[in-house]
Amino acid sequence: MSNESETLHLLSPSLTSCAQGATAFEVKFLIDEGQAVDVTAWAVRHLDLDPHCKDDSSGQYKITSLYTDTENFDVFHRQPKYRRRKYRLRRYGEESTIHLERKVRKGNQVAKRRTSVTEDEISLLTNPLLLSDWDANWFHDCLLRKQLRPICQLVYHRHAFLGHCPEGPLRLTMDRNIQGEPCSEWKVGMTGNAESLVPGKVVLELKFRDAMPVIFKRLVADKQLTAVGFSKYRHCINLFSSNLLPSQPEVKYA
Repeated sequence: MSNESETLHLLSPSLTSCAQGATAFEVKFLIDEGQAVDVTAWAVRHLDLDPHCKDDSSGQYKITSLYTDTENFDVFHRQPKYRRRKYRLRRYGEESTIHLERKVRKGNQVAKRRTSVTEDEISLLTNPLLLSDWDANWFHDCLLRKQLRPICQLVYHRHAFLGHCPEGPLRLTMDRNIQGEPCSEWKVGMTGNAESLVPGKVVLELKFRDAMPVIFKRLVADKQLTAVGFSKYRHCINLFSSNLLPSQPEVKYA
């Protein structure tokens, strides 16, 4: 049982169909818990709580992502043909469905392609030959051509709000308790050996389709927020660089 679409991920953590190749903007901020409380109070007044948050007593939902890279860490080092694309497997909560994703970023613009498969189908990614009748063969093909393999896993809890304004749909998310660990297996599930990536910090993301909506501009100005180029994946690799990366003078990330 599979399901594929190009997505903006603006209206829910699950699939939101739109035209092939459509893009959205994602602007990130690294804030502390005090700021997160203020932003949450603002979001409660102006936006609607994501329905998936209502399903959990904590008001948040868990995301677990398995990231891939090459043996030489071409994605991490932003080598040509790798610098703008990330290939990952993602699970929401404890559901059995696994989402195979390609995320392409250019500046603050993001486009995603996703195919959803059953957990049992993940083992097909280890096959050295393509399966033409598998809906996820495009993802498998990219892994083989780019020689991508599992590198690390990330887990965090997301508090999400959504809404609509004259400029279109918008989404606000806050990711807390972000943890990571090295991983070399095609398995989306933490082992219990994860370490905190940014203790005491919350990653705030504002997501929209075109120009930043006026309502978000007011939020940024009122709360004196400063955008950052923050990558959970790169931060995780940096944290475990002594175990994962070849010896080098210094590891930098944006």
